[in-house]
Amino acid sequence: MIRDPRDVDVVHLISPDAVIGGPRTAAAERLRRATAFAVHVQRRRIALVQTLVGQGVRSPAEQVLDRVTTAFIARDGHQSTPDASRTRVIPHSHLRDRFLGYPRARAIAGRAVMVAPATLDAAYEAPVKVFAAADIPGSSLRIVGRAPAPLAASFARSAGRSGERVVIRDESLSDAERVAEITASEFVVIAAPETLESHATLLLAVSLGRPVLVEETPATAALAAEIGAEWVRTHPGRLTIARLEDAVASLNGAIPTHDPRLDDRAPNVVASMYRDLYRDAVNSVIR
Repeated sequence: MIRDPRDVDVVHLISPDAVIGGPRTAAAERLRRATAFAVHVQRRRIALVQTLVGQGVRSPAEQVLDRVTTAFIARDGHQSTPDASRTRVIPHSHLRDRFLGYPRARAIAGRAVMVAPATLDAAYEAPVKVFAAADIPGSSLRIVGRAPAPLAASFARSAGRSGERVVIRDESLSDAERVAEITASEFVVIAAPETLESHATLLLAVSLGRPVLVEETPATAALAAEIGAEWVRTHPGRLTIARLEDAVASLNGAIPTHDPRLDDRAPNVVASMYRDLYRDAVNSVIR
């Protein structure tokens, strides 16, 4: 929970949980906290900026915050927002330069990875089962990141049925470990493209020169057109055994014919977008 921010012009929320509490917080308490925070930013004329994640229905507490939000940030033009007139699209920057000097591994033939810096999304359970059941000789899968407690047993069962083709590394990763895991694999599987963390992992993978396999949505289709279909490889609908086998057959040993197109996502370009947004948000509140 943010504690009574003072002497600031802008508060930027990546997740409303920082203000209203997480999913274990009672709905009434979340609403109380949201109302108190909304009153606070209005009284102190603080510009509130929210980065939107996903496109689900907004809870009553989130709607309270939405009403006093000066500006919403969407990562692409396909996200629905509470108010289009208060929304600005700011893409995630590429990460080509972020990890310069970090040790990188040589890709192991046939290896795929599902990776999260902290906890893996529950959406990864189904793809792990699909990979364990698929007929893809010479291929392997690493599941890297904390397995959610309710799914740890399911992940372990899938790994046990795979004949050692599926390996679980159940731990949180440092940046260096995440870079090593991604570069040691031929491609990265993204199972929850709507989450901010998965979107960042996708950009990290292509920045490190590894293609991703992800479900086709309007947002991922746009990414494939922007960055290159050889780098953002989409499949229609949920990942099935047949779709995985087809994808692996086309990915194994494939060498992209061009670098990922990431120049429009240069960190300085994106940083200037945030600077302009914060400045405009403050000016609108002062008026």
